[in-house]
Amino acid sequence: MRADRVDFFVMTRADGKQAGNAISATSMLNEGRGFSLKVQEFERPVPIRPMQVELLALTYYAAPISSLFNDTHEVKGTVRFEPAAGETYVVTGELRDGYSAVWIQTAGGRMVTEKVEKRK
Repeated sequence: MRADRVDFFVMTRADGKQAGNAISATSMLNEGRGFSLKVQEFERPVPIRPMQVELLALTYYAAPISSLFNDTHEVKGTVRFEPAAGETYVVTGELRDGYSAVWIQTAGGRMVTEKVEKRK
């Protein structure tokens, strides 16, 4: 990871309601810092019930102008998610030329949602 960019994998909505995430937290933390980027980690409890969640993966630059001159990747979509009590989940994925994906998995690495994929 370079000091001026990071790839984010986040949940942006749960059952249609906006959800705070690491992108918005990082954006607020870095306002006015120019090309310097400090990532703000973010976690939240989720209700233990089936839900529809919107996932987003994107390349984020400290200075938005940088996205005009560098490779950027983005994929988003909605998946069904059924969390279990006592489990920790991570939104993860991959962003690269030709293919990007995002999904939810347990902290131990077991995938629990389908992948949202984008092929170029």
